[in-house]
Amino acid sequence: MKNRLFSTTLFLSGCCIGAGMLGMPLITYEAGFYPSLVFFILSFIFMTATAFLLAETSFRFDKKTSLIMMSEQLLGKPAKWLTSVLFLFLMYALIAAYTIGAADIIKNTAESLGLYISSGLAMFLVTAVFAIALYFGISFMDFFNRILMIGLAISYLAIITIGSTSINKGFLAKHDWSASLYIGPIMVIAFGYHNLIPSMRSFLPSRKKLSTALFWGALIPLITYLIWEFILLGLLPLNQKEYIKCMITEGVMIADVLKRLTQSGLIVLAIQLFTFCAITTSYIGQSLSMIDLLGQHFKTNRLTLVCMTLLPPYLIAAYYPEIFLNALLSAGAYGAVIVFGIIPILMAYQARKKDPSTSPLLPGGNIILGILLLFATFIITLELIR
Repeated sequence: MKNRLFSTTLFLSGCCIGAGMLGMPLITYEAGFYPSLVFFILSFIFMTATAFLLAETSFRFDKKTSLIMMSEQLLGKPAKWLTSVLFLFLMYALIAAYTIGAADIIKNTAESLGLYISSGLAMFLVTAVFAIALYFGISFMDFFNRILMIGLAISYLAIITIGSTSINKGFLAKHDWSASLYIGPIMVIAFGYHNLIPSMRSFLPSRKKLSTALFWGALIPLITYLIWEFILLGLLPLNQKEYIKCMITEGVMIADVLKRLTQSGLIVLAIQLFTFCAITTSYIGQSLSMIDLLGQHFKTNRLTLVCMTLLPPYLIAAYYPEIFLNALLSAGAYGAVIVFGIIPILMAYQARKKDPSTSPLLPGGNIILGILLLFATFIITLELIR
């Protein structure tokens, strides 16, 4: 059980780290470090709280359940269809973004070795490799995920070590609180491991241990993000506002931006390795949860489920490669906040109302549920204004 607790924590944190991390420094550049710090903490509290609510609700059902099944039984068929559409949009947008990100790294690495690989071929290779890995199931992916997390930790420590020697404190002191109001969506999706909870609940059936995994699975990414932001925002020059905006529009990766703005080849190499590990760990988490969900609704073989999971985002990535940062923003604002925020809040309210005897994982009663609902509405409103 201890080994499963460790594995579950790694799956959850790995699913988070990489989700919005690659676009964070570019999106938060205009707001600055300290406003970003505040929104990171708020998003961590919000998403961890709704994760506890979703886990609490899942324990009221059989082990083989899903977010869509729970929403139908607790909120009705309209909620089921809304959840289904938004969940598919969210998962396909994220997997498409990860496909593009991983393909860019493979393409750039090949070019540095004197080889040319087209973006289309790189995306196909990424999809094919993950299709083979996913076909062998969660035990194989657990082993794969652990290796990637080791690579993630090593490259992350390298970035901190190298980058800390070049940080400009003046860059970190810059802040614009008005600009910070529009960074909420990517902050929210950065803690979006909720789709894994039904799968992890079967893998780790203890309420106490799953709660522990949910907390550490979000806290580890929070600490990782804050150090990441501190280092990278301390490296990005203040006089490059228009250039950074242009890079965001084009969906350029943070490693490419730093390569153009700095002279440090080592930190770019470390960021590229970190980026690859971050993307692939997130790719694993999202894909596994998607296969589990589709498997509960379509009685077919695993190969077909793998194709249903990876083929649509591959086509999206191939025809709309500029979607990387835009997909993360849209997914965060609408998909993640509704599916991972509002829906779990409403389901927990209905479940507690039907059976008040079960002890909640998240204390505070309806007052806390109301505060969480207001925050979710706030994030969606900001994106609509933007």
